[in-house]
Amino acid sequence: MVQIVENWSDLTGVVQAVRAEATGDRVTVTVGVDSAAPVEEFAHLLADAVGTEIDVSMPASLVAEQEVTVGGAIRFRVRRASAGRNYVHKKFLEGL
Repeated sequence: MVQIVENWSDLTGVVQAVRAEATGDRVTVTVGVDSAAPVEEFAHLLADAVGTEIDVSMPASLVAEQEVTVGGAIRFRVRRASAGRNYVHKKFLEGL
């Protein structure tokens, strides 16, 4: 049986791509990760993401509100749900 671990990491990076998801209300943002920091009291499962690109699922409305665009730098809190599946915390996303 797979064990679920509550986890959050604070990442910064540059947006490489933004793609709509099938649901229509979410987008997948590909980010080249420049830095990763732990969030107190949570497992830090994305420490090894620095220097790589990861895909992060985000609400389309949040991406529009924060003006997330290809080439732009962002800071965000993210959790890993499964291999290759990451989700942004809706209260911790900002363009830099």
